[in-house]
Amino acid sequence: MNSHLVNVLELVSELSLSMLTLKASNEELRKQSKEKDSKIEKLERKMVKLESRLYIGEDSVERDGLKNGDAYHRNIGTLCPRDGSVVAKSPYSRLDSYDSSATAEHVAKFPSGVTHMLRESVDKHENQIMRLHESMHGLQQNITQYSIAVDELRLRQDVQDVKTTHGTFIWKIPDIRRRYRDALDRKTISLYSPPFQTSPHGYRMCVRVYLNGDGSGKGTYISMFFVLMRSEHDDLLTFPFKQSVKFTLMNQANQSDSITEAFAPDLKSQSFQKPEGEMNVASGFPRFARQSVLQDERFTKGNVIYIKAHVDLAGLALD
Repeated sequence: MNSHLVNVLELVSELSLSMLTLKASNEELRKQSKEKDSKIEKLERKMVKLESRLYIGEDSVERDGLKNGDAYHRNIGTLCPRDGSVVAKSPYSRLDSYDSSATAEHVAKFPSGVTHMLRESVDKHENQIMRLHESMHGLQQNITQYSIAVDELRLRQDVQDVKTTHGTFIWKIPDIRRRYRDALDRKTISLYSPPFQTSPHGYRMCVRVYLNGDGSGKGTYISMFFVLMRSEHDDLLTFPFKQSVKFTLMNQANQSDSITEAFAPDLKSQSFQKPEGEMNVASGFPRFARQSVLQDERFTKGNVIYIKAHVDLAGLALD
């Protein structure tokens, strides 16, 4: 087993371990988020009860200075003295909308000790809710970052998995709606397919797709490119790469209505010379297809798209 393959296997193992760790962290964050949701809900219920006591009153509470033991009592959101006259309507029509002048009048009718105690309790719960909301926001950001990291690790692991084909490779891209949103939000600029080879010791290549377009297709089209990659057997191969390439975005309902484009390599372009780095400069179609196809169920059935790359093998000596 050569050293490159050993390095690849070690990297795959490391990426797999990282993915498991991130998934576990993601699950723990979701659990914490659910617990905080429950706490917020309980605190909000307490707030309703406390504010109800603060602004509507209790049958047992009497105001200082009432003549002849007059007491205020609850009456569908209205405070009434014993003689039945209406003193003030409850300040609340909704929990988040109230009349501040009416509120002040209500508070003035409570014993100062009770008012102070209730206000302290309400303020305490409001602060707790605010802190929990801030914590929830932080957790949600962490969950998003972990999800993106897991996705990127999965794609990187796929890139280490070189597939041997006989000229035709079909790339399945799952969760396409979320990936398209990420492209629009510039979270993920482009996607690379797993590498594939024309034969076990043949040319190595991959497909690069920009769901939100690149160059002249940016913002309107899907851009699709061919990328020639370095392999262990390049010294035995002929360069520049001369084989024609065809891309197809597959219509899952009727494959005869799929979107197809093909090109013959420009033999003077650096894209088709012997790779000096891991990958050559990509070459292909900035305006491969309108982005509207990513909302067309015929192409995205099951929230998945399929891209087929076909390399003409004419003239190649196959293993």
